[in-house]
Amino acid sequence: MSFLRPVSFFVAILVAGSSSTALAQSEVLPNLLIAQAGVRQPLGTGQAGGLRNLNLTPQQIKDMQAIRTKYQPRLTQQRQALQQAMQALRQLMVGNASPDQIRKQHAEVSRLRQQLESTRFESMLEVRDILTPEQRLQFDQQLQQRREGMKTRLRQRINQPGASNSP
Repeated sequence: MSFLRPVSFFVAILVAGSSSTALAQSEVLPNLLIAQAGVRQPLGTGQAGGLRNLNLTPQQIKDMQAIRTKYQPRLTQQRQALQQAMQALRQLMVGNASPDQIRKQHAEVSRLRQQLESTRFESMLEVRDILTPEQRLQFDQQLQQRREGMKTRLRQRINQPGASNSP
């Protein structure tokens, strides 16, 4: 069980980010990047179970830990910078800033978001190289099932009696 924490990080990397249409056409774990810009929740042991079901070898686990060590500080710094920039943008929006100031801050948020996504993508590519083609396919299938489950739960929440469907 000691490998679950480091492995959970890679699930987070693989599940976080933006749409990956180009990846879907190239055997890369399709559409793995699904979280909002830089805002990720820690994954529980239930999520890490998907990697456990992939029968990772001790070497694969060791290699993933090395990638985690390599990327975690950079990802943390980039997420913090993005969150600060987004907060500054929110403050400008509710304040008396000029449209030009707001546009400039929006451009900064976009730049930081792209930088974070690029780092996530690079780490994902390194993780991808560790998995066998069979493990990639199996992991992708598990992610599709999870996404479908999340969509179902979201629809149920929206359709719950008493839930507000208005913006």
